[in-house]
Amino acid sequence: MFQRIVLVFLPAIFVLSEAAFSQSDELLAVRELYYRSVKDEEAAKKLCAIPAGEQVPASIIAGYKAVGKIMMCNHVGNPYTKLKYFYAGRDALEKSIAAAPVNVELRYLRYAVQRNTPSLLHYNGSIATDRQMIERYLADERNKDTDPDLYERIRKYMTTYK
Repeated sequence: MFQRIVLVFLPAIFVLSEAAFSQSDELLAVRELYYRSVKDEEAAKKLCAIPAGEQVPASIIAGYKAVGKIMMCNHVGNPYTKLKYFYAGRDALEKSIAAAPVNVELRYLRYAVQRNTPSLLHYNGSIATDRQMIERYLADERNKDTDPDLYERIRKYMTTYK
């Protein structure tokens, strides 16, 4: 009997714990840094160097660090340096997604990067699969309550950049 109760409530505990870290101040600050890093070099540098958080999973931190490296491409002039940042960020992002393949936040980051990467770099192979995963995430109304900040950021991006 006790085992059945534990098995019934165990998924709920995981969902609640995910909601708790999803809305942590730490994660919200990292997301804000990501948005600022597009135009602000200092924000991109900080994003590249964010420390592991207590309330944020390591795979998400690794994903944002990777995107920080890619964002540095916006702030350097030397083409060789741009490519160096891009390839380092791309490889790190793919590694973090491999560690957490069903994490929609990482898929959203890759989708945004791939949509904005010049075609000559040939980094666009996951756009369709990431888009499908993101659309499924947005279609599930429960995600609004689990992590309203992430849900709204993704919804706005997908509405703006169809």
